[in-house]
Amino acid sequence: MVGRWFCLAEVIMNVWRGLIKNLRECLFPVFCLGCSIEGEWYCEKCFKELKNFGVFYCPVCHSKNSDGSPCNNCQVTTSLNRVVAFFDYEEKSIFGRLIKHFKYDFAYDIESVWKKIIQRYLENIFKKLEIEGESLVIVPVPLHPRRLRERGFNQAEIIGRIIFEQLQKFNKNEVIFEVNGLRRTRVTSQQAKLNRVERIANIKNAFVWKGKNLDNKAVILVDDVYTSGSTMNECGRILKLANVKGVFGLALGRD
Repeated sequence: MVGRWFCLAEVIMNVWRGLIKNLRECLFPVFCLGCSIEGEWYCEKCFKELKNFGVFYCPVCHSKNSDGSPCNNCQVTTSLNRVVAFFDYEEKSIFGRLIKHFKYDFAYDIESVWKKIIQRYLENIFKKLEIEGESLVIVPVPLHPRRLRERGFNQAEIIGRIIFEQLQKFNKNEVIFEVNGLRRTRVTSQQAKLNRVERIANIKNAFVWKGKNLDNKAVILVDDVYTSGSTMNECGRILKLANVKGVFGLALGRD
């Protein structure tokens, strides 16, 4: 019965998204944020002009390196084995604006931009995590149920599902998408409005693991933007209590 209700809710949500998309296209035509051509958020011509995807910094002090691993001074202060991202995040940049529209303006069709980026560049970025051939569990950073109802979707879940589908094409071992295992137990203040110390306190003990056994599996923790790393680090701490092989952060943007 629960499964039927879940399927029905998903159908209703897809219909609702379709209606919003059609209404937006009629009232607010989309123009490429790169060159202003009508019809796409980011057109193929602008994509071809981009040369590099892949951002690698220490998860804690943000010193640049080649693989997203924590530096020697920061290894004992993080629960994340590595963190990699597709692009540098700046709020007023093209991709920063795309993320903002996607999260807050019901621009669900921007999912096609993320899909294009992930399909083209994931395999090369994934190699930096050094977990090729491992049994993988893809875990999106969760929203609290109340915030999920307010927003209507979890952007990390959408991104995570695209990554999951793409990884199945080239990872040699099992890949699992675990959307309900990691849960947020309380509503927290928006991290973007807090400083680093406040972010750590805000997110402390805000997650629990209720999913399947993770013994000897590598977890890829997915979010849209990695800023201070407080949220991912706390999620990673909880996941490591479940005896995972390692926790590896993967985000669209890295601040």
